[in-house]
Amino acid sequence: MTTEVLLVDSDHPQQRTLENFLAPRRPLVRPFPKNPEDLPWETESPGEASDVLVVSGFDRTEATVILVRTALEEEPDLSVMVADDPSHWPEVLTLLPGVVVDDLTSRARFEARIDRLLERRMLLRLAEDGSGMPQDRLAQAILVSEVPAVREMALLLQRVEEQAGHIVYAGERGCLRTRVLRHLLTKGGTQPLAEDGSVLLIDDIDDRSVSEQGEILRLAQQGRRVLATASDRFLDRVKDGSFRRDLYYALGGQPVVAVSLKDRLEDIPTLLEACVVAWGDDRVLDALREYDWPGNLRELELVSEHAALLAKHEPIRLHHLVLPGPAVEDMLSKTFMLRVPPEGVAFDRVEEELLRQTLEATRSNVAEAARRLNVGREKLRYRLRRLGLGK
Repeated sequence: MTTEVLLVDSDHPQQRTLENFLAPRRPLVRPFPKNPEDLPWETESPGEASDVLVVSGFDRTEATVILVRTALEEEPDLSVMVADDPSHWPEVLTLLPGVVVDDLTSRARFEARIDRLLERRMLLRLAEDGSGMPQDRLAQAILVSEVPAVREMALLLQRVEEQAGHIVYAGERGCLRTRVLRHLLTKGGTQPLAEDGSVLLIDDIDDRSVSEQGEILRLAQQGRRVLATASDRFLDRVKDGSFRRDLYYALGGQPVVAVSLKDRLEDIPTLLEACVVAWGDDRVLDALREYDWPGNLRELELVSEHAALLAKHEPIRLHHLVLPGPAVEDMLSKTFMLRVPPEGVAFDRVEEELLRQTLEATRSNVAEAARRLNVGREKLRYRLRRLGLGK
C-alpha cells in the first residue's frame, strides 16, 4: 500500500514551516490545488492512494473549512491535517476522528499527529476487504524477532492479551504502537472498536488531560478493557504527577516498552518482506542498517514504499533509497554502478570510461589505479596505450 500526503499550496509565510515539518516525508508529498473548485476528485477520487490531506488555513480559515468539508464529502475516510489556530475552527469538524488542527508551534506534536492520521488511514484501508478484521503484515512482523528485547516485549504483549487485561504500550514515536495493539485484538478475534465499548483503544494516554484520565479510570473500574499507547516519557509523567497514579496502577502498572528500530536492525530483512518489498542485493540492507532511523518503523515503511515506487516492480537497488544524511551517499560513493543505454554501447567505450574515471580518482597514479582495478600494472599500461590514455 502506497502512502501519499497531499499538500495544499499556500502563499502564507507559515507554508514554509509546514513544508519543513513535512520534510522527512518529502518523497511522498504531492502538491494539491488551493481552491475547492479545483479539487481533482471532481473527476477523480483520491481513492486508496490518498492518506492525509494537509492544508494551511492561516488567514483564510473560511476557505479552508470549505475545502475540508468538500474533501470529506467526497472521501469520508480521508484524514486531514489543518495548520491553523484551533480556536478558529468549527467544533463539529475538530471532533471528527480524521481531522486534526495544529498551530505548528511544536514540531514533535505535529509529527506525532501526522503519524496518528497515517496509521488511522492505513487501518481503514486494511479493513476495506469487507471482513472488518484487517491483516497488518508489518504489525505482525514487529512481534517476530530473535532480538532478546523484542522477544520479551512480544511475550509480554501476548500474555496480557491472552488474559484480556489492560495494556499500556509505551515507546518512541513511529514504533507503530497503535497498529500492534490492533493486530493483537484482531488476531484474538476481537473487534478493535467494539460497539458496546467493551474495548477502549486510546492513543497517547499520557497526553490526556487530568479530567480525561479520570473518565478513563471510571470506565476501567466499570469493567471496560483499556488498550493504550503512551510516549517514551510515560514513567516520567507518572513520577511528576501529570499522569494519575491511581490510573497507572488500575491499568496494571509497568508498561510494555516498544523496541525502537535502531535497537533491532537485524530485523530489517523480515520487516521489509512484511512491507512486500524485495531488495536487489545486500548493499541495500547494509545502507538501511547504517541509518539511525529517527522515525523508527514508520520511516522504514515510508522509505520502502517510496523505493518500491521508484523500482517499478523490480528489486530495490541502492539508488532507489531516499534517506537523509550520509547513509546512502557514503555507500553510493563506494559502489561502482554501470548503466547500459537501451541502444547499447561498444565494450571499448565502457573500458575507456572506466579507465578514465579511475585515473581521475587516482590522479593518474598507475600503481594505485591497478590496485583499485585488481589488475597488474603492466597489463593496465598496455590497455591505457591501446586506448590512447597512456603516455
